[in-house]
Amino acid sequence: MDRNKKHAILPIAIGTFLILLALSGGILVSRYLDKSVATPEPTSKVIVVPARTPGPSTTPTISSIKLYTLGAEIGSDGFTAYIGDRALTLSVVVEPKMLNSPVYWEMSDPESASLKMSDD
Repeated sequence: MDRNKKHAILPIAIGTFLILLALSGGILVSRYLDKSVATPEPTSKVIVVPARTPGPSTTPTISSIKLYTLGAEIGSDGFTAYIGDRALTLSVVVEPKMLNSPVYWEMSDPESASLKMSDD
C-alpha cells in the first residue's frame, strides 16, 4: 500500500469508531433513563369531601305556654263545657316559637271527654 491509501483509510476508521461510540453511548443512556425515571401512578380526579355532621341540637327553654279556645286565651280559671255543647277547638302557643313544639295533650278523665288531633 502506498502512503496516500494509508492516510485515506484513517479518517474512515476514525469516523466509524465515533459512530459506533455514539450509538453505544445512546443505548446505555436510554437504558439508564428508563430505569431512573419512574412512571407516576395514575391519580384519581375525584376529590372526596366528608359530609358535615350536625352538632348537637339544643332545645330552647320554653318561657311561656298559652292555651286558647273560642278565640280567647284561657285564664287560670280554665273553661267549662257542657254535654250537648258544640265541639271546642283548643290550641296552644309556645314561646319561643318552634316548628315542632313539644306539646302532649292528656285528659284527666278520658271517659268524660275525648281529644281529636287536627293536621295543624
